Amino acid sequence: MNKHKEFTVAWVILGAIVLAGVVVGYVYFVKNDFDQTEKTGFIIYAVLSVLVVLNFYGLTVEISGDTIKAYFGFGLISKKIKFEKVESVTAVTNPWYYGWGVRIIPNGMMFNVTGTKAIEISYKNSSRVFRIGTKNPQLLVEEIRNRLNN
Repeated sequence: MNKHKEFTVAWVILGAIVLAGVVVGYVYFVKNDFDQTEKTGFIIYAVLSVLVVLNFYGLTVEISGDTIKAYFGFGLISKKIKFEKVESVTAVTNPWYYGWGVRIIPNGMMFNVTGTKAIEISYKNSSRVFRIGTKNPQLLVEEIRNRLNN
């Protein structure tokens, strides 16, 4: 079967990091009497910000062959699910307090970068679930259900 791929940009995460970087950068370049500790702190902040952006700039969902794969950024944080382990998939709305990022939720785990729309994957032989945030949950549900029925 064809490969299905969906990407969602993490605008809020990127915006927050850029805003924080502008504030820290402004303070760094306006203040003239830095000591070595402050310079080191700024460099550490800059490096950590770049690492966060590379890891969380977006969420990709790939459906190919016998696997559903969800990963952040360039793929360091990822989750693969074999179709043989999937019981069902449904479109859901996350409560606002579930937030964004990698989350432990009641009865499972969630990957999300924006909004409250998601799909929920239920496993065979387990009460655990996995939620994936998406802009178009119905399309993703249909794609997975079509592959489950084949």
